[in-house]
Amino acid sequence: MSEYRDRSYSVVVAMRGNVHPVAYAAHTAMANPANAKRVDGAVIYGKEIGYARCRLFETAIATGAAYALCLDDDVLPPRDIVARLLDGFEAAPSDTAAVSALYCTKDAENLPIILGDPARGADDHTWRRAPAVPGLVMVNAIPLGAALVSLAAIKKVAPPVCVMTDDESEDVNLSRKLTALGFKLYVDTRIRCGHLDVTTGTIY
Repeated sequence: MSEYRDRSYSVVVAMRGNVHPVAYAAHTAMANPANAKRVDGAVIYGKEIGYARCRLFETAIATGAAYALCLDDDVLPPRDIVARLLDGFEAAPSDTAAVSALYCTKDAENLPIILGDPARGADDHTWRRAPAVPGLVMVNAIPLGAALVSLAAIKKVAPPVCVMTDDESEDVNLSRKLTALGFKLYVDTRIRCGHLDVTTGTIY
């Protein structure tokens, strides 16, 4: 007999202002998997990103969902991102806190955002190449622009859950707290997202 897995999720989106039409089209086209329950999500406009993430996680927890699907207003997910992130989560070890899709920096280098190798220690946040064979890559920090996060793991993080500082971004801050609690983080390089420059319309 297969074990029941709660696949309910709440969509939480950090917005900087008006949504670019390309991003709106990508976000509204996302499919809800037949065996997953989507509960009411939340959008926060124009707030400092660390503050916004904290409030969004609180809102997601209040819905009773198992996961938060974190999206940024400049990330363009594939239509089936939810099902694929859920599959990645279930293929990962049980102590996994988050699985992120892969997207790249918005510049000429177009670097894949794969940060840190746990084999080099918890403080390693060097940029890594995408593997030759796509799959789950264990990292020390994940970007929260297209990530599925376990709300059970978030509940174990002392508030504030994530903070933007001069030394680290809010997603690296949260990643550090999660890994310190013994959780694992993964980027699934099979799931590719576009990264939209909302000023020029260029997709990286």
